Amino acid sequence: MTKFQIFIAAETPFGQVPVLEVDGRPIAQSGAIGRYLARQFGLNGKDAYEESVAESLVAQYNDLINEAMPYMLDIELVDEFPEIKAHFQRIHNLPRIKEYLEKRPDKSKWTIHETD
Repeated sequence: MTKFQIFIAAETPFGQVPVLEVDGRPIAQSGAIGRYLARQFGLNGKDAYEESVAESLVAQYNDLINEAMPYMLDIELVDEFPEIKAHFQRIHNLPRIKEYLEKRPDKSKWTIHETD
């Protein structure tokens, strides 16, 4: 394991990022972090109704992403867009990314786009 992986496993509530540390205490998960920051900076609405409208927008966004993700990761769909395919190839050829891709245990197409 890398030093970063050891740190993440030992120092984060669920062994993953993102984590926001506030006064030495961790807050895990992007949704919880977003809600905390919205409350801290007055972005969560002036009453319960406005807060629930903001929450419903976040929930709708999450639903959209969950529905769209299989299409966004679809290999055949990406192949129809040469610029996107070329961008994936450039990313895959970056030394640290290439090393990760060669060593990763799960090489399913859902982990990252496989290119020729």
